[in-house]
Amino acid sequence: MPKPDEAPRAVLAAELSEHETQRIETIAHLHAESERQVGRQQRFVERLTEIIGQPRTLGAIVLTVALWIAFNGIARGREGGGR
Repeated sequence: MPKPDEAPRAVLAAELSEHETQRIETIAHLHAESERQVGRQQRFVERLTEIIGQPRTLGAIVLTVALWIAFNGIARGREGGGR
């Protein structure tokens, strides 16, 4: 039984010419090789931007700002420093 990642290759091989299959495998090899050469710093930056790019991050920022504003409003009210 072929592995899950081998199944698409079997389908590709049946539908594409040898030349096309060879090109795809070459591109896949180049991609895999470039992934192996990525350093720790690059992986860290990629992971960080992946986390920051999530919608929940925007929600967390909005919630933090709202709580900050509320806290400052309450603190200012206790001081009697309202204008």
